[in-house]
Amino acid sequence: NTILHRMSKVIDNSQMVKLNTVLEEIMVESEFGEPLKPSEEILNIFLESKRLEGRSEKTLELYRFTVEKMLEKIDKNICTITTDDIRTYLAEYRVEHNVSKATIDGIRRNLSSLYHWLEDEDYIFISPLRKIHKIKVTKKVKAAYSDEELEKLRDGCKYLRDLAIVEFLFSTGMRVGELVKLNRTDVNFEEREVKVLGKGDKERITYFDARTKLHLKEYL
Repeated sequence: NTILHRMSKVIDNSQMVKLNTVLEEIMVESEFGEPLKPSEEILNIFLESKRLEGRSEKTLELYRFTVEKMLEKIDKNICTITTDDIRTYLAEYRVEHNVSKATIDGIRRNLSSLYHWLEDEDYIFISPLRKIHKIKVTKKVKAAYSDEELEKLRDGCKYLRDLAIVEFLFSTGMRVGELVKLNRTDVNFEEREVKVLGKGDKERITYFDARTKLHLKEYL
């Protein structure tokens, strides 16, 4: 602080910000007794760690995207970013991109996973996300499809495949991402059941009705 105060008389604001960053990095390096690894290297180690834990490639891509976006805005090493830096980043991101509270909370959760890992691995002492709490989001009840809307969907299907997909999703309630990963061997037509691989690579059995069985067999 003394250095920054004295230098404020001879350098402009942007130079002050850069000087502050350099000083913070030097202080952290002094505490740990060795130079900090580059942010990209640390991020890659984090992603490999999460891959070993069984996270999906889609989740890993989301982690990378979230962290790299933050690093573009905050010109600091990943280990020297502060709570105020992240608070400012989240507030500005919401305004710039006009996104919902739910989106911002998703970013917060992803960053929290990273900094919790950094804390566990002794890259940092305390996660800067500890003081940034869950963002309250209004949960809206989604209206179910009416019979008329479902019939419109069915009428809009030009191909057997489309009709089989609509019926399968409606009957089982599974996610689209779960449906596209299905193989023929996952479907038991006799029992009208299907083995689904869901989030976190968790398998479950779900069931479909006779109408779905008819359209799916016709398509296959």
